[in-house]
Amino acid sequence: MSVRISIALSALLLLAQSGVSWATCKRPPDERYEFHGDTFYDKGTDLTWKRCPIGQFWTGRNCGGDAQRMTWTHANQVSHGDWRLPTNGEFMSLVGYDCEDPAINVKIANELGYVDLEYWSGTPYEDLIAGKEAANYISLHRGKIYNYTRRMEMKVLLVRSGR
Repeated sequence: MSVRISIALSALLLLAQSGVSWATCKRPPDERYEFHGDTFYDKGTDLTWKRCPIGQFWTGRNCGGDAQRMTWTHANQVSHGDWRLPTNGEFMSLVGYDCEDPAINVKIANELGYVDLEYWSGTPYEDLIAGKEAANYISLHRGKIYNYTRRMEMKVLLVRSGR
């Protein structure tokens, strides 16, 4: 009996070391979104997102031009009207459970350019140990939140509440 348990545990250990995932990626489906020109509306969160980062424009098929990279402070200054930087929670609402490469809906990822899916979040991060002002940024490729100095230049995607 103990030999069987030992073999079973060894097999589980080998699977864990091999990187096999038991979870299934569940990205938000296309039906959750309404696409309108240069925006898309998320019916699940009542948020409207720009389809392209600042500096790019919607071509009718994807984002054209070059995304403008800016510091976190500058990114907060270019927010206009009811358009603003998304919070960590708002960004994470686009992320599928246990998904990577990309972590978000594939249609949206393709439109954004897929390759570089890191954007400033409007959520600040205070590094009390190092005494540095930092801010959060989101990797929609990995579906994770990171933080870095506010002086780093990164792309900006804007959101607003409602339609």
